[in-house]
Amino acid sequence: MNQLITVPTHRCGHTLDYLITSCSNSLILDHQVFDKAISDHFLIIADIDISKPKQEKRTVTSRNLKQLDTSVLKDMLKNCLSTTTVENADHLNQAMKTAIDHCAPVRTRTISARPISPWFSLEIKEAKRLRCQAERKWALLWLRSYLEYRTQSVQINNDRSDITVLKYGVPQGSVLGPILFTLYTQPIVKILTSHNFNYHFYADDSQIYIDGTIEDLSNLISNTQNCIEDIKTWMTNNKLKLNEETTEIILLGHPRFANDLQNVTINLSGHEITCEQTVKNLGVNIDQ
Repeated sequence: MNQLITVPTHRCGHTLDYLITSCSNSLILDHQVFDKAISDHFLIIADIDISKPKQEKRTVTSRNLKQLDTSVLKDMLKNCLSTTTVENADHLNQAMKTAIDHCAPVRTRTISARPISPWFSLEIKEAKRLRCQAERKWALLWLRSYLEYRTQSVQINNDRSDITVLKYGVPQGSVLGPILFTLYTQPIVKILTSHNFNYHFYADDSQIYIDGTIEDLSNLISNTQNCIEDIKTWMTNNKLKLNEETTEIILLGHPRFANDLQNVTINLSGHEITCEQTVKNLGVNIDQ
């Protein structure tokens, strides 16, 4: 072995940093030591006689199934069946291949294949896989430890209530509480989009919006009622409660339709929700 650094590499005059090669190795063309005054150690720069491996070319084939016209495919497969099961299977396979070749033909293109790093062995690949698996398990255990064995109490001046174990929900006042609750209630988004509603969530405060013309007012009210009923059903099935007493609705429109927007109510499981003149949205009052 040959140690190429022969000058001090530390401000105290010691040689603490090395550049070692085999005696017969001509890989290092040149090297220099610089004192950049940014550390106790000096900077070592080396020119290495190595070239970047050329990227290999390889040919791949693919189909663009995203732009496949399903109506054309159905027409081509409509009358392709025969009389026996075996013939039907063979004929269907051939007809399917012919139809797909017609609707989404195979395209051939040449791409550059990235060279595999010589140091990236199967052992390293397996170690990275195990590390990612451990990270996912650690994240799950961390989240579980964040939610389990929580307690809460209420303090007013010098008086504090008894400590109660928090068996359900998220810790009140926690940083992750609103995010975790929003993630848990994410399926509500599918319900809202299926009813063509826009929405805004922040923790347990939710607003839903829908627009339309005055002629569609009855349909809008019916759609809103059905949407809220579906949300209530989902919440009941997932151990949540929709608070009808704090649910409010407001109708916004042109002043000339003010009389038509009065006395609008929504029936939610027997609870009548009347249209309000003013509602509060995260501390901001919105009125008609």
